[in-house]
Amino acid sequence: MRNKLATATDIELLQLLFEEENLSAFDEIYERYFERLFRYGNQILNNQQLSEDIIQEIFVTLWTKKDVLQITHLNAYLHQAVKFQTAKHFRKAVLTEEQLELAEKIFSQQNTDDLVIVNELTEEVNHLIATLPHRCKEVFQLSRFEHLSNQEIATKMNISIRTVETHISNALKFLKENISVTSMLLFYFLFL
Repeated sequence: MRNKLATATDIELLQLLFEEENLSAFDEIYERYFERLFRYGNQILNNQQLSEDIIQEIFVTLWTKKDVLQITHLNAYLHQAVKFQTAKHFRKAVLTEEQLELAEKIFSQQNTDDLVIVNELTEEVNHLIATLPHRCKEVFQLSRFEHLSNQEIATKMNISIRTVETHISNALKFLKENISVTSMLLFYFLFL
């Protein structure tokens, strides 16, 4: 079967994968694209392990979401997925670095005055969260305090993922608009 699939077009492989859940077709796609995607990712990231992890994640998504994906050009889709995942990594890395610097500044201070300021800022943020509409507040708290995914929140609350996203977006917008400038740094550290 492998030899037959080696000559199959990408479209034929996608049809086998999507319509018949053909594992051999998936294996052929993996063999055909892994190395070039890895090189492409590593060229961007300059980190072999991270590049491999990202490519593996893309292939896992291809397999697990094959029933909902609509791909017409496999090569373009896979390369776009690598671009997206590497950009996502850089955004997370930059945000994480900024958060760590802020955390170090806020929490490295040992005197009582600094702790009082942090407590006041936290209290302001918590007060604003308490004023959110009930469902919006509940979704936001599940997302930011219990660290549930949007899918988990949707399932738990019996609402759509889109509704979850809307509630989170509305909560963040409200908090950004109503928080004092001094609390803004703490807000970004804790909730974004």
